[in-house]
Amino acid sequence: MTAKNDRLWTCDPERFGRACVRARQDYPDGGIGTLGEKSIHAILKYYFEEDAQNHECPVENGVADIIGAHGVIEIQTRQFHRLGAKLARLLPEGPVTVVYPVIRRKRILWINPDTGELIRSGAFRAFRKPESVFQELYRIRSYVTHPNFRLCIVVMDAEDFRRENSRTTKIDRIPTALIDVQYYAVPSDFRVFLPDGLPETFSSAQLAKIRKISRTDAQQLLRMLVLLGQAEVIGKDGRTNIYRRCPAD
Repeated sequence: MTAKNDRLWTCDPERFGRACVRARQDYPDGGIGTLGEKSIHAILKYYFEEDAQNHECPVENGVADIIGAHGVIEIQTRQFHRLGAKLARLLPEGPVTVVYPVIRRKRILWINPDTGELIRSGAFRAFRKPESVFQELYRIRSYVTHPNFRLCIVVMDAEDFRRENSRTTKIDRIPTALIDVQYYAVPSDFRVFLPDGLPETFSSAQLAKIRKISRTDAQQLLRMLVLLGQAEVIGKDGRTNIYRRCPAD
């Protein structure tokens, strides 16, 4: 069985439910774990490795979120540039999977921080798409092409808990549902971000329209696909790059 088809990288709501229970047992206040990490991080550690002995494992000059049968797994919600030094050390040693949680929809709940009482709640609204990862990947682009680099995108819905009368003070973000798990083991896996509806040659604006993402996200996506050898620039229309898919491997 290849890593691509391994059950670890599939969407498993039952395993996700167990992970939520374990995380609540470890951090019943829903707050800070041993390394200052909150609920999404704690839940995903249990989702990808149910044995807590394999969490927060020492590695050279640092700590890995998980070390197990699938190598090193690092859960990173943002600021991928902070992974650079760790990736430089670990990629030559074996597989490293970066797990990126994407909140598809979220709603905000305001609570009294002293009593925990729910004051009011908003409605669920669309928040992010998987394409948001490409801005982060570009920050570690020199490592993404390494044969031991893996990416796993976990799509969830979530609730943001905030202090009463505060628009910005987030206490925690709690996942409410697991929607999808997407695993990218080799560069050609990223071709799924080029939809069938694209013409043979296309611009970032055309890609943005078909995928219903911002032009900026489409441009960053294409920069990474060029780097990964899945798309190429074949010319310009004025100042706009024109792309085409590279031949499939």
